[in-house]
Amino acid sequence: DEVAAPVVLSISHRAGVACAAVARAGVRLGCDVERVEPRSDAFVAEWLTDAQRARVADPPGADRRPLVANLVSAAQESALNTMRTGLR
Repeated sequence: DEVAAPVVLSISHRAGVACAAVARAGVRLGCDVERVEPRSDAFVAEWLTDAQRARVADPPGADRRPLVANLVSAAQESALNTMRTGLR
Protein backbone atom coordinates (compact mmCIF):
# COMPACT_ATOMS: atom_id res chain seq x y z
CA ASP A 1 0.00 0.00 0.00
CA GLU A 2 1.15 3.51 -0.79
CA VAL A 3 1.34 6.03 2.02
CA ALA A 4 1.14 9.74 1.22
CA ALA A 5 4.11 11.80 2.35
CA PRO A 6 3.35 14.44 5.02
CA VAL A 7 5.09 17.11 2.91
CA VAL A 8 5.38 18.31 -0.68
CA LEU A 9 8.73 19.09 -2.24
CA SER A 10 9.85 21.12 -5.25
CA ILE A 11 13.48 21.13 -6.34
CA SER A 12 15.45 22.83 -9.08
CA HIS A 13 19.09 22.96 -10.08
CA ARG A 14 21.17 24.67 -12.72
CA ALA A 15 24.85 25.43 -13.22
CA GLY A 16 25.98 24.19 -9.81
CA VAL A 17 23.20 25.95 -7.86
CA ALA A 18 20.20 24.23 -6.32
CA CYS A 19 17.10 25.25 -4.42
CA ALA A 20 14.35 23.35 -2.66
CA ALA A 21 11.01 24.31 -1.23
CA VAL A 22 9.14 22.17 1.29
CA ALA A 23 5.62 22.62 2.68
CA ARG A 24 3.01 20.57 4.44
CA ALA A 25 1.03 18.11 2.34
CA GLY A 26 -1.75 19.68 0.30
CA VAL A 27 0.08 22.95 -0.40
CA ARG A 28 0.72 23.75 -4.05
CA LEU A 29 4.42 24.46 -4.33
CA GLY A 30 6.96 25.19 -7.05
CA CYS A 31 10.44 26.63 -7.40
CA ASP A 32 12.94 27.21 -10.17
CA VAL A 33 16.49 28.49 -10.31
CA GLU A 34 18.08 29.89 -13.46
CA ARG A 35 21.31 31.55 -14.44
CA VAL A 36 20.80 35.11 -15.65
CA GLU A 37 21.92 34.91 -19.27
CA PRO A 38 20.76 36.30 -22.60
CA ARG A 39 17.58 34.69 -23.91
CA SER A 40 17.02 34.65 -27.65
CA ASP A 41 13.99 36.17 -29.33
CA ALA A 42 13.08 32.60 -30.37
CA PHE A 43 13.10 31.45 -26.72
CA VAL A 44 10.95 34.40 -25.65
CA ALA A 45 8.51 33.82 -28.54
CA GLU A 46 8.19 30.09 -27.89
CA TRP A 47 7.99 29.93 -24.11
CA LEU A 48 6.42 33.19 -22.89
CA THR A 49 2.88 34.52 -23.14
CA ASP A 50 2.00 37.76 -24.95
CA ALA A 51 1.94 39.69 -21.66
CA GLN A 52 5.26 38.18 -20.58
CA ARG A 53 6.85 38.99 -23.96
CA ALA A 54 5.71 42.61 -23.61
CA ARG A 55 7.34 42.80 -20.17
CA VAL A 56 10.61 41.39 -21.52
CA ALA A 57 10.54 43.72 -24.55
CA ASP A 58 10.39 46.86 -22.40
CA PRO A 59 12.13 46.17 -19.08
CA PRO A 60 12.70 48.89 -16.47
CA GLY A 61 16.26 50.20 -16.68
CA ALA A 62 18.95 49.82 -19.29
CA ASP A 63 20.32 46.40 -20.22
CA ARG A 64 17.82 44.58 -18.00
CA ARG A 65 16.36 42.31 -20.70
CA PRO A 66 18.36 39.19 -19.67
CA LEU A 67 17.39 39.64 -16.02
CA VAL A 68 13.71 40.23 -16.75
CA ALA A 69 13.52 37.39 -19.31
CA ASN A 70 15.03 34.94 -16.84
CA LEU A 71 12.90 36.15 -13.91
CA VAL A 72 9.71 35.83 -15.96
CA SER A 73 10.73 32.40 -17.26
CA ALA A 74 11.65 31.11 -13.78
CA ALA A 75 8.43 32.48 -12.28
CA GLN A 76 6.41 30.83 -15.03
CA GLU A 77 8.12 27.48 -14.49
CA SER A 78 7.56 27.75 -10.73
CA ALA A 79 3.87 28.43 -11.32
CA LEU A 80 3.60 25.49 -13.71
CA ASN A 81 5.25 23.30 -11.07
CA THR A 82 2.52 24.30 -8.60
CA MET A 83 -0.08 23.14 -11.13
CA ARG A 84 1.91 19.94 -11.71
CA THR A 85 1.88 20.46 -15.47
CA GLY A 86 5.52 21.31 -16.17
CA LEU A 87 6.60 23.05 -19.37
CA ARG A 88 4.62 22.16 -22.48
